[in-house]
Parts: sequence; structure tokens; C-alpha cells
Amino acid sequence: MDILVPYIHKTKKRLGLSSRVRAVLLLDCWSVHRSKDFLACMRQEYGKLIRIHFVPASCECTYPYCIHLPISIGTGKLQPNDQLLNRCLKHEINTMAVEWMASAVKDSLALNEHVVSFPTDLPTLRAISVAWFGKSLQKLSARSELIKKVHNALLYTPYH
Repeated sequence: MDILVPYIHKTKKRLGLSSRVRAVLLLDCWSVHRSKDFLACMRQEYGKLIRIHFVPASCECTYPYCIHLPISIGTGKLQPNDQLLNRCLKHEINTMAVEWMASAVKDSLALNEHVVSFPTDLPTLRAISVAWFGKSLQKLSARSELIKKVHNALLYTPYH
């Protein structure tokens, strides 16, 4: 919200909109976004500034609320990060996890062990997953063409 709230104020000022005009925040149907606690917090903290709408899961329809956007939109166009960046990030993390498990199997076979075991304690898994995330983020950050593709895929309104 440290980025969104100042952006909303700046955009409303630039467009000459009343302070009573609320921004629309489009969220996906992730359970956290729909939780009573989250919605109550958003209403209490930002209710006069932001109005929340949900994009139905796997939505692909014509956006009915704005005559300026007679185009077919859905979660892919409204959430380019999910379609591009997050998909690549998750792929990198999954690849590292598979490589880690394959390495453990290979080491067990080299020692003639008949049972392969993986650490399941939280401190080990937390450290490993944070390392995978960091390495994946570094790899993704180096792909400027992907970042540009996401930027170009954003849905621009006539007011943007």
C-alpha cells in the first residue's frame, strides 16, 4: 500500500478528480483476498479510497463496467505478472527442487542405500526454499526482455 496509495492520490490529482472518487482495485479470487479479515481491514483502512472488485477465476469476458474498453479481458490480461513473471519464477523454483531431490537420490545410490530420505524439518526446508527463491529471482531479474514483455502486456485504460 506504500506504493498504491500515493499513486492513487497522484493520479486523482493529475486527472482533476474529486477526493471522493474511489480507485478500483481488481483482485483475483485467491482465498486470502476474499477472507473476512482482509476485506474488513481494507474497508477500515482504505474504504474511502479504494473499491475492491474480484476477477472470477479463469475469467475471459468483455469487461462490462467501462465503455472505453470494448475488449475481451480476463485473468491473463488483468494479471500479467501471474501469466509471465510468476510462472517463470515458479518454474525456476520447481526446477531447483527437482535438482535437489535428484542429487539426494544420486548420493544415496552412490552410498548403496536402499532408502532415500529427505530432510523434513522446518529450519532446513525454510533455508533451502529461501535459497531457491533468491536464486530464481536473480535469474529472472537478468531477463530484461521478460520484464519488458510484462510491462507491454499490462492493460492500459484511456486514463493511464
